[in-house]
Amino acid sequence: MGEHTQDSMLRPESERFNNLSIEVVTSLELDSIDIQDRHPEVARYFGVFCFGFDPSPLLLASVTCMGCCITKPALVVEFDPTSMRSASFGVSQLITSPETQFETDPDLVTDGVRSSGPSHSESNLSKSDSNSEAPFVVETISVLGAGTMGHGIAQVAAAVGYPVFLCEINKELLARGIQSIDRNLVKGIQRGKLTEEDRDLTLQRIRGTTHLSDAANADLIIEAAPEVLELKQGILRDIEGSARGPFIFATNTSSLSITEIARGAKNPAGVVGMHFFNPVHLMRLIEIVVGSATSEETVQTVLRVARKMKKEPITVKDVPGFASSRLGIALGLEAMRMVEQGVASPKDIDTAMELGYNHPMGPLRLTDVVGLDVRLHIADYLYETLGTATFSAPEILRRMVSEGKLGKKTGEGFYQWSDI
Repeated sequence: MGEHTQDSMLRPESERFNNLSIEVVTSLELDSIDIQDRHPEVARYFGVFCFGFDPSPLLLASVTCMGCCITKPALVVEFDPTSMRSASFGVSQLITSPETQFETDPDLVTDGVRSSGPSHSESNLSKSDSNSEAPFVVETISVLGAGTMGHGIAQVAAAVGYPVFLCEINKELLARGIQSIDRNLVKGIQRGKLTEEDRDLTLQRIRGTTHLSDAANADLIIEAAPEVLELKQGILRDIEGSARGPFIFATNTSSLSITEIARGAKNPAGVVGMHFFNPVHLMRLIEIVVGSATSEETVQTVLRVARKMKKEPITVKDVPGFASSRLGIALGLEAMRMVEQGVASPKDIDTAMELGYNHPMGPLRLTDVVGLDVRLHIADYLYETLGTATFSAPEILRRMVSEGKLGKKTGEGFYQWSDI
């Protein structure tokens, strides 16, 4: 969300509204809209959200965008200008008469939320029984890490309408992540998959930050930090210390235990795995990994988010390597051993799997894309936890990592990427 002033969004309590124009903030610009509010009982501080995408509305009024002459529903809520957090947190502050009826558009009431339902700030993610009036609703997303996976996750979330905070540890890494998103979008336009408007709207919905506290107030926080257990646990504790309301913490880990990441958390029921695949904007699969304390409500919520992102989710138990990494690492390590033993060249081994088994990408090229250092870390973790020689990293992998040949991100791995 772009910068805005409190005066542009909040009105004095004594003022009554019938027909008026006010300015509302979209991601990058101010638009004038005409509000046909036939309920002057809504007499307290309120703002109107009218984004270019469809949020999950709780209370609606009829809104006409003067620029496009299209009537759209808009949230009528108390607005907190210091936070990007879901507007529905202010619903309890509205003063309306008992007979007030708001116009609703059922097509825009997503994730099972009813226009008369409670604010999702009342949701308790530790409860998974059927007595809950409405499921937890994800309206805003934060992505922690703008690297290989993080920027892709932010892109697909923003592309389907979510406002996104993209958080990195410094401005340089953040800028690099945003540039990667822009490059992906430009390629999509060149291939006829996207329009210029798609690109603009996606970028407008992403707000970059280097402050973890900025990202702590989203409904869904997706962590895409390096594969270090202590680091991920620390990030979760920091988020818990800054968050002002309930949230789901989803880790993009490809191998670490969800249960261990959640150990000691204030609400382990809200911790889950969302394992995306690289490149995120092209790969349809996502693994939803269920920890020992993860609630059913959390699982169902992230499944809905994954499907909205146009992904095909599978649900797996929290075991070392889950499903995909365990199989993928085993294949990749064996391919490396074949190179080490001189069985065939990396290209021929990859071609064997691409043409013989219809893999979209061979195991060695995929290793270069993922990063040899990442593969080594996962292999060591699986070897330690499973104790099988299948996951013992071959010498060629350790040597290449020590030489800084990490794959595509350094320009050299099993392939010379400057030649590709």
